[in-house]
Amino acid sequence: MMLPAAEPRSSELLAKNKPARITLLQHTRDVMVTVLAIHDSLPPGSRDGRDMLKPTLVAALFHDLGKAHPDFQKLLRDEENHWSLRRHEIISAGLLAGAIYSTGTRCLD
Repeated sequence: MMLPAAEPRSSELLAKNKPARITLLQHTRDVMVTVLAIHDSLPPGSRDGRDMLKPTLVAALFHDLGKAHPDFQKLLRDEENHWSLRRHEIISAGLLAGAIYSTGTRCLD
């Protein structure tokens, strides 16, 4: 499975700012490509009859979505923010839980 290339723009959401700015879209693509590479490298019998690719890709898609929070974006841009005690992972997990709840786990099938 191939993913089309992304063209980062300075106005996009950021995933990281050090050592270089990386957009959330590009970071998510990189993670999903890594998941696909790991999946493709597994021996066929190692999955024990269960294909975990789709649920793993869903987890990869959601794992950093909490970084889209406006205050996290301000933090990455060195702007005044109110992020101090929040964790993007918790927000990401909540978004994933909401997606699973609202689709009745269809997003994992």
